[in-house]
Amino acid sequence: MNTISFEVPKGIEITEDLIKRCQLAVLPELAESHALSICKKHFGVEFKLGEYNSKGFDLISLDSSIVVEVKQTSKPHNKAHVNLQIQSTWPKYGICTHMLILDYYNFPNRCSIIPHDEFFKSTFHGATRMWRWDIDYGNRMWGNTTLFKKYEVQI
Repeated sequence: MNTISFEVPKGIEITEDLIKRCQLAVLPELAESHALSICKKHFGVEFKLGEYNSKGFDLISLDSSIVVEVKQTSKPHNKAHVNLQIQSTWPKYGICTHMLILDYYNFPNRCSIIPHDEFFKSTFHGATRMWRWDIDYGNRMWGNTTLFKKYEVQI
């Protein structure tokens, strides 16, 4: 595992909670960089990052034929510890060609690259349409868990 270090402004107390919050804040950026190599290997073409913090997409192939939205999770969605979830996916409907999901909670980490149409035909939860799957890749949230496993790629 690699380590990231940076200078913290004077006067800020470094606590375990602050470290955890910093890790959670940086994981989406790390996931996009990780996804570059995963997509290159999976699709066999070069990719570049989308615009930083855009409302569009995260990765695009150099020929613009493959547009990937990257989502990651690193903790269970509630205290029951039975499901993982990603959110803010529905605004990507009609924009991306694939949804790449990184499970940074389980070890070894897992990844799935689900085609747009299949992803958006699957099950979403709540008013914000969160996408959930079984934390243990068993039978809970069966449809989404099965879809994740169907398109799982080795990382």
